[in-house]
Order: sequence, then structure tokens, then C-alpha cells
Amino acid sequence: MWDKLATLLRSQAFAQSRFAWTAPWATRLGWPGESYGDVLLTITLSSDSLIVKVRASTADMEVVDLQGRVVALGAVLAKPERIAAVYFVQDVPQRGGGTWAGPTSRAAYREYVLCNESMIVEWSMGTPREREALVRSVEALDAFAEHVASREEIAEAPFTWNARVAKTWEGSMATDPMALYELSLAAPNESYLPTTKRLRAIVSAVAGASPAAAVTHRPRVAFPHAKTRLPQPPPRLVKPDPNDGTF
Repeated sequence: MWDKLATLLRSQAFAQSRFAWTAPWATRLGWPGESYGDVLLTITLSSDSLIVKVRASTADMEVVDLQGRVVALGAVLAKPERIAAVYFVQDVPQRGGGTWAGPTSRAAYREYVLCNESMIVEWSMGTPREREALVRSVEALDAFAEHVASREEIAEAPFTWNARVAKTWEGSMATDPMALYELSLAAPNESYLPTTKRLRAIVSAVAGASPAAAVTHRPRVAFPHAKTRLPQPPPRLVKPDPNDGTF
């Protein structure tokens, strides 16, 4: 049923993409050894944008508008130019060891994949809007760090915490500060463990974000042809090593 939409998203029309998240602080530290940068962007989508929701735990997809209303697949395929982004959730964390192909562990994470510039009304950086968002982020994290410091901190292994947080991402209406923090995360890795020390590190990184020159841009991009499939890379041929073997 969803094959046509999957094929559409692999077409040349959606080849260019940028990864994004809604909370300015929640990707500031990225993953250990990997940075998402330190300049905050605000991206405004057209009011008739559609978001494709994809979860690793299910073969189905869902398409919603910006009010969260489900849109029928037929309507999506009839007007693919309305697809602005994909909300992707890797919610099947796996713990594994190492193999000849590399580590098999996979942490949970989520992101918005902005894949259609023609649906972007405006983007900006370095304006009062971004500066105010950073100030609010610092204030909120400072307050949460004080909250955590006033309680007994519970030591939780990063992978266990990652897997637990991923289970809270769908349809939760939390009011507890800890639950709200976890519901705001995109990449719950060890850098974001809710301890006073880690939270202070996030505050410091957000407060130290590079001051960007003020820029506001309104793209004027036409939706490209959607029928051209993306070229698939050729299979990688590995020459057998005569010294390789098994038990």
C-alpha cells in the first residue's frame, strides 16, 4: 500500500535534504564524536505542508498536515509537492557486539528530514527570534538542572535510558519535568543523561553558540520533477581474503 509513497520519496524530487529538530538545545551536543553545528536556524514551512511519519518499528507510514490531521494516501500522491518533511523515528534500539562488519549496536533517535525546499516559506539565523530561542533554552535548562540537583540522581546506563526514552515518544502528555525533558530529546545519548553535570554542559554549549550574522531568506524554488528515480550505488564488491576462515 505504501510502496508508491516510498518510491516517490526516493525520487530526484526529494533528493536534497537537511536534518532538523524543534528544540534548539536538543541536538547541540550531537552524538559523542559527531556535531550538528552551533548555528541555530529557524525554518518556516508553508501552511499546507504535509509530514510523512516513518517509524522503524512498523512497515506502515502515516501522513499528517501541520495540525496533525491524517491525510489519505491518495491525496498525498495526487499532490506530492505538498510533502515538506519526513518525521523519522528509529525506535528499535539494539545492543550488540562487534563483527567483521563493525559494531551491531544501534541507539534510538529521531529527526525531521526537510526534503522539499519549495515548501519552505522562510529561513533565518542570527535574528532576534533565534537569539530569544537560545536565551529561553538556557533558562529552561538552568531551571531543570536545579530541579535535578534537588533530587536524588538515579544512575541509569546510557543504552537502557535510550531504549526507555524511545518508548515515551508516541502520544505522551507529560507534565513532570523529567518526562518533559525526555519528550523533547532527539538523540538520547550519554551527553544528554539527565544529571546535573550533563545538563550544565548542555547549558554551557548552548550559551556558547556562535553568534551568526542576521540573515532572513525566502526561497523561490519550484518543485522538481518527481518521476526520476535516484541512481542507486553499485554493489560494493569485496575481494575474498584467502586468510579469512571460520571455525
